[in-house]
Amino acid sequence: MSKILRSVFFFSLCLYLLACEGGPDLLTSKRPEVLSYPEGQRLLLKEVTKLYEWNLRQQKKEDSTDSYVFKHPFVKDIYQNPYKYFENTKYLLKDNTVDIALKIQLVVISQCLTLNDYLTLGSIVIDAGSIELMTAYISPGPEYGTILDDNYLNPRVIELLSVVISRYPLLKETVDLTKSGTNSNRINEYRKSGEQYPVLSCLKKY
Repeated sequence: MSKILRSVFFFSLCLYLLACEGGPDLLTSKRPEVLSYPEGQRLLLKEVTKLYEWNLRQQKKEDSTDSYVFKHPFVKDIYQNPYKYFENTKYLLKDNTVDIALKIQLVVISQCLTLNDYLTLGSIVIDAGSIELMTAYISPGPEYGTILDDNYLNPRVIELLSVVISRYPLLKETVDLTKSGTNSNRINEYRKSGEQYPVLSCLKKY
């Protein structure tokens, strides 16, 4: 994952933890995932927007690492229970008025979906027309998720990646790292050496 995308994702995620600058214990927001249209989408958008706004304020002050994000109970919840948010996430990804930086956040925390549902998300991302968002979907970073790399031989994954190359030819090199199994082999080597990728485990195999 590029340094820019990692920065956008990490700092923007931390906004939810610090909706005001007092710290993560002050979080009192409603859970957007339990609400249906249109309230669910509105509240989810509100929360990810606050994440991004905090990012802009904190970038010059914070010297945190990704591990800080993964330890927070709310981040664990949205990562490990993606189906609380799935329908609202799809809605926001299709909404052309939602900023790409916010959509990137939604994609990289959706790594515990089933493969079929993650591919469904991919079809939406393809149609969004953003190379930044497409990059985040394909390569969120192994600390966040490895679903495409772990399933690179799956015919549906191969088909989707071929579509990505045709629609986003500038991403061919990035896609080929997944399509060829290069990323998968590299990730497995990291795991053998003791690295935990992804950092969080999915709670349930759907």
